[in-house]
Amino acid sequence: MYIATEHFVDLADKKRRAYNAGDKYPADGVTVSEARLAELSSDGNRRKRPVIAAVADAEPQAAEPAEKPKAKRGRKKV
Repeated sequence: MYIATEHFVDLADKKRRAYNAGDKYPADGVTVSEARLAELSSDGNRRKRPVIAAVADAEPQAAEPAEKPKAKRGRKKV
């Protein structure tokens, strides 16, 4: 998976999609070639700097259960 590192418009996309920093690349339903990924993640594009970066696909982490408050122990007043 890749994310945009800065705002850019994908000129190779017929719809000229705009991506903002942090957006997933490519957009859902869009297929791009390995060559295009290599171009955008290097300085071999029109901006002469990477505009996307690879990120590891992470499995969603289950939330840690909250700790239950410990019961107060003490003497009962009579």
